[in-house]
Amino acid sequence: LGNHLIQKISSGDADGYSKSYQLSVSLSALFYWLLGIIGLIMLLKRFKISNFSISILILIISLGTSLNYYTVYLSSFSHVYSFCAIAWFLFFAKSWADSRKTKFLIALSLLLGLVFIIRPTNGMIVFFLPFLFNSWKDFTTELLNCFQSKKVSLGIALLLFSIPVFLQILNIHSQIGKWTINNY
Repeated sequence: LGNHLIQKISSGDADGYSKSYQLSVSLSALFYWLLGIIGLIMLLKRFKISNFSISILILIISLGTSLNYYTVYLSSFSHVYSFCAIAWFLFFAKSWADSRKTKFLIALSLLLGLVFIIRPTNGMIVFFLPFLFNSWKDFTTELLNCFQSKKVSLGIALLLFSIPVFLQILNIHSQIGKWTINNY
Protein backbone atom coordinates (compact mmCIF):
# COMPACT_ATOMS: atom_id res chain seq x y z
CA LEU A 1 0.00 0.00 0.00
CA GLY A 2 2.88 2.33 0.78
CA ASN A 3 4.39 1.78 -2.64
CA HIS A 4 1.03 2.35 -4.30
CA LEU A 5 0.64 5.66 -2.47
CA ILE A 6 4.15 6.73 -3.54
CA GLN A 7 3.38 5.80 -7.15
CA LYS A 8 0.13 7.80 -7.10
CA ILE A 9 1.77 10.89 -5.59
CA SER A 10 4.77 10.78 -7.93
CA SER A 11 2.64 10.08 -11.03
CA GLY A 12 4.40 6.73 -11.44
CA ASP A 13 3.01 3.50 -12.78
CA ALA A 14 0.39 2.67 -10.15
CA ASP A 15 -0.58 -0.52 -11.93
CA GLY A 16 0.69 -3.14 -9.47
CA TYR A 17 3.09 -4.65 -12.00
CA SER A 18 6.03 -2.23 -12.20
CA LYS A 19 9.48 -2.96 -10.76
CA SER A 20 8.76 -0.95 -7.62
CA TYR A 21 5.84 -3.27 -6.77
CA GLN A 22 8.03 -6.32 -7.29
CA LEU A 23 10.69 -4.79 -5.05
CA SER A 24 8.04 -4.04 -2.40
CA VAL A 25 6.91 -7.66 -2.38
CA SER A 26 10.51 -8.86 -2.09
CA LEU A 27 11.22 -6.48 0.78
CA SER A 28 8.05 -7.50 2.57
CA ALA A 29 9.05 -11.16 2.25
CA LEU A 30 12.42 -10.37 3.84
CA PHE A 31 10.67 -8.42 6.59
CA TYR A 32 8.28 -11.29 7.36
CA TRP A 33 11.14 -13.81 7.23
CA LEU A 34 12.99 -11.74 9.85
CA LEU A 35 9.85 -11.31 11.94
CA GLY A 36 9.26 -15.09 11.75
CA ILE A 37 12.86 -15.76 12.80
CA ILE A 38 12.39 -13.48 15.81
CA GLY A 39 9.19 -15.34 16.73
CA LEU A 40 10.99 -18.68 16.34
CA ILE A 41 13.87 -17.50 18.54
CA MET A 42 11.42 -16.40 21.23
CA LEU A 43 9.61 -19.74 20.99
CA LEU A 44 12.83 -21.72 21.32
CA LYS A 45 13.87 -19.60 24.31
CA ARG A 46 10.59 -20.60 26.00
CA PHE A 47 11.84 -24.18 25.73
CA LYS A 48 15.11 -23.04 27.40
CA ILE A 49 17.23 -24.01 24.39
CA SER A 50 20.77 -22.58 24.39
CA ASN A 51 21.65 -19.62 22.19
CA PHE A 52 24.19 -21.72 20.29
CA SER A 53 21.57 -24.37 19.46
CA ILE A 54 19.09 -21.67 18.45
CA SER A 55 21.67 -20.15 16.10
CA ILE A 56 22.32 -23.53 14.47
CA LEU A 57 18.57 -24.16 14.12
CA ILE A 58 18.02 -20.74 12.54
CA LEU A 59 20.82 -21.42 10.03
CA ILE A 60 19.42 -24.86 9.21
CA ILE A 61 15.86 -23.59 8.80
CA SER A 62 16.87 -20.50 6.82
CA LEU A 63 19.42 -22.10 4.53
CA GLY A 64 18.59 -25.80 4.60
CA THR A 65 14.91 -25.65 3.74
CA SER A 66 12.90 -24.15 0.92
CA LEU A 67 12.13 -21.13 3.13
CA ASN A 68 15.19 -19.40 1.68
CA TYR A 69 13.99 -20.05 -1.88
CA TYR A 70 10.46 -18.82 -1.18
CA THR A 71 11.77 -15.71 0.59
CA VAL A 72 14.23 -14.69 -2.11
CA TYR A 73 12.86 -15.99 -5.41
CA LEU A 74 9.13 -16.62 -4.91
CA SER A 75 8.37 -13.88 -2.41
CA SER A 76 4.79 -13.49 -3.60
CA PHE A 77 3.96 -17.05 -2.54
CA SER A 78 2.41 -17.54 0.89
CA HIS A 79 5.16 -19.68 2.39
CA VAL A 80 7.26 -17.02 4.12
CA TYR A 81 4.15 -15.27 5.44
CA SER A 82 2.83 -18.58 6.76
CA PHE A 83 6.20 -19.21 8.43
CA CYS A 84 5.99 -15.88 10.23
CA ALA A 85 2.37 -16.30 11.35
CA ILE A 86 2.90 -19.90 12.50
CA ALA A 87 6.10 -19.04 14.40
CA TRP A 88 4.28 -16.36 16.35
CA PHE A 89 1.20 -18.55 16.79
CA LEU A 90 3.39 -21.26 18.34
CA PHE A 91 5.14 -18.71 20.55
CA PHE A 92 1.85 -17.41 21.94
CA ALA A 93 0.47 -20.95 22.25
CA LYS A 94 3.52 -22.01 24.30
CA SER A 95 3.21 -18.84 26.38
CA TRP A 96 -0.45 -19.69 27.03
CA ALA A 97 0.42 -23.30 27.87
CA ASP A 98 3.04 -22.16 30.38
CA SER A 99 1.15 -19.30 32.04
CA ARG A 100 -2.55 -19.94 31.29
CA LYS A 101 -2.96 -16.16 30.85
CA THR A 102 -5.92 -15.02 28.78
CA LYS A 103 -3.88 -12.42 26.87
CA PHE A 104 -1.90 -15.23 25.23
CA LEU A 105 -5.07 -17.14 24.32
CA ILE A 106 -6.46 -14.00 22.69
CA ALA A 107 -3.23 -13.34 20.76
CA LEU A 108 -3.02 -16.92 19.49
CA SER A 109 -6.68 -16.80 18.41
CA LEU A 110 -6.08 -13.72 16.29
CA LEU A 111 -2.94 -15.32 14.85
CA LEU A 112 -4.84 -18.52 14.08
CA GLY A 113 -7.30 -16.45 12.05
CA LEU A 114 -4.35 -14.89 10.22
CA VAL A 115 -2.74 -18.30 9.64
CA PHE A 116 -6.05 -19.57 8.30
CA ILE A 117 -6.56 -16.76 5.79
CA ILE A 118 -2.97 -16.96 4.56
CA ARG A 119 -3.43 -20.62 3.72
CA PRO A 120 -6.47 -22.51 5.08
CA THR A 121 -4.69 -25.87 5.33
CA ASN A 122 -2.21 -24.27 7.75
CA GLY A 123 -5.08 -24.11 10.23
CA MET A 124 -4.19 -27.68 11.09
CA ILE A 125 -1.49 -26.19 13.33
CA VAL A 126 -4.11 -26.29 16.12
CA PHE A 127 -3.53 -30.04 16.33
CA PHE A 128 -0.05 -29.22 17.62
CA LEU A 129 -1.40 -27.39 20.69
CA PRO A 130 -1.48 -30.40 23.05
CA PHE A 131 2.24 -30.94 22.51
CA LEU A 132 3.04 -27.50 23.92
CA PHE A 133 1.59 -28.39 27.32
CA ASN A 134 3.47 -30.42 29.93
CA SER A 135 1.01 -33.29 29.63
CA TRP A 136 -2.24 -34.33 28.00
CA LYS A 137 -3.92 -33.82 31.37
CA ASP A 138 -2.73 -30.21 31.56
CA PHE A 139 -4.07 -29.57 28.08
CA THR A 140 -7.50 -31.09 28.72
CA THR A 141 -7.75 -29.35 32.11
CA GLU A 142 -7.04 -25.94 30.56
CA LEU A 143 -9.43 -26.63 27.69
CA LEU A 144 -12.21 -27.57 30.11
CA ASN A 145 -11.36 -24.52 32.21
CA CYS A 146 -11.82 -22.31 29.14
CA PHE A 147 -15.24 -23.81 28.41
CA GLN A 148 -16.39 -23.70 32.04
CA SER A 149 -14.98 -20.61 33.73
CA LYS A 150 -13.41 -18.51 30.98
CA LYS A 151 -16.43 -18.27 28.69
CA VAL A 152 -16.03 -14.53 28.08
CA SER A 153 -12.34 -14.96 27.21
CA LEU A 154 -13.20 -17.86 24.93
CA GLY A 155 -15.88 -15.77 23.24
CA ILE A 156 -13.41 -12.93 22.68
CA ALA A 157 -10.87 -15.43 21.33
CA LEU A 158 -13.43 -16.85 18.89
CA LEU A 159 -14.41 -13.35 17.81
CA LEU A 160 -10.77 -12.42 17.20
CA PHE A 161 -10.27 -15.60 15.17
CA SER A 162 -13.37 -14.72 13.13
CA ILE A 163 -12.39 -11.12 12.34
CA PRO A 164 -9.59 -11.85 9.83
CA VAL A 165 -11.60 -14.70 8.33
CA PHE A 166 -14.66 -12.46 7.91
CA LEU A 167 -12.57 -9.64 6.44
CA GLN A 168 -11.08 -12.04 3.91
CA ILE A 169 -14.52 -13.34 2.93
CA LEU A 170 -15.80 -9.76 2.67
CA ASN A 171 -12.82 -8.86 0.47
CA ILE A 172 -13.51 -11.80 -1.83
CA HIS A 173 -17.18 -10.81 -2.04
CA SER A 174 -16.36 -7.20 -2.88
CA GLN A 175 -14.06 -8.33 -5.72
CA ILE A 176 -16.05 -11.09 -7.39
CA GLY A 177 -19.55 -10.85 -5.97
CA LYS A 178 -19.46 -14.32 -4.39
CA TRP A 179 -18.85 -15.32 -0.79
CA THR A 180 -16.46 -18.15 -1.64
CA ILE A 181 -13.80 -18.80 -4.21
CA ASN A 182 -12.06 -21.98 -5.29
CA ASN A 183 -8.36 -21.04 -5.00
CA TYR A 184 -7.18 -24.34 -6.40
